[in-house]
Amino acid sequence: MSSPPNGAFAWLVLCAVLAPVALAEDPAPKGKLAFWSVDHLMGESCTLKTHAYGADGESTELEIVWRPGDQYSLHRTFKVWQRGELRIESPGTENAWTVPLDSQFPPLTNDDVQTLVRNVARGIPVLLTATPQGQPARQLSTSTERAAVSAAMFDACARSLRQHPPPKDLWLHGAFTALESATGCVLSRSYQIERAALVVAIKAGPQHATISIAPIPVLFIGGSDNGRQASIRVQKTGLEISDKPFSADVKDLFGTRVESREPAGYDITLEQLDDVESELLRGGARKLTLKVSGEGTRRETFGGPLAVAPAAMFAACRQAKFATAR
Repeated sequence: MSSPPNGAFAWLVLCAVLAPVALAEDPAPKGKLAFWSVDHLMGESCTLKTHAYGADGESTELEIVWRPGDQYSLHRTFKVWQRGELRIESPGTENAWTVPLDSQFPPLTNDDVQTLVRNVARGIPVLLTATPQGQPARQLSTSTERAAVSAAMFDACARSLRQHPPPKDLWLHGAFTALESATGCVLSRSYQIERAALVVAIKAGPQHATISIAPIPVLFIGGSDNGRQASIRVQKTGLEISDKPFSADVKDLFGTRVESREPAGYDITLEQLDDVESELLRGGARKLTLKVSGEGTRRETFGGPLAVAPAAMFAACRQAKFATAR
């Protein structure tokens, strides 16, 4: 794996996505979120995850993980009792499995886990019944919020990485992210420009699409800044992004030139979105030039080998959420 840019400096790019409030029928207590979501880790894994909640507010995080070699596994975080059993089931079906309660990685087969994923995609929650030795049984259940779209994105992630594994010598910086938001589907990539960072995001709705460029926090975690002003300041209130002007030449993404200090963006048509998406699915890329005042200019691309799986997830999100014909 190649070294990070800028020699002695190591920076952590922090991207935050605000999640919508869970639906009223969710099992989560007030203020907690229980929808399904998907993570993709640079060709190494795809993860379908959520939380299950009990009546007393007790919770556990569930993760269904795919890894190269078509290895599926179920992970969970749970209060560990030394002895007892845990029943995992899809209510209303014959699919149920009983495993040791103290197992963080329940010993389910590949077929078992894939059955669980298919049930999640059908809108069936996962019901957990924990029975610690000498204690009454406790039930926890997942929500079905975003389950169908997340399961479709999970399958697309695994299928893409199975067919088009990306090179393993690419540095983790600038990773692509695909996710379902409350109103649509998002495909984004972050770019580091010395002590600053920008995120370029394609946001798709049912009848519209936008491309946005915005500054994001960068946390300095090593080396010396030689007296230069950092991109953020760590205060009691948290991370603060600097207000340095930035510009983006995005003609290859159907834009012109964007100049701002604040998040900015522009609309594109669904036909233009389809054009970009198709190229990314083939492993192609669009050129762009990013500049942050006082930090420098970088000629970058949006796409390439690392974007194929996230682009497939983005396309699956659009298809599942909006029935967009591919």
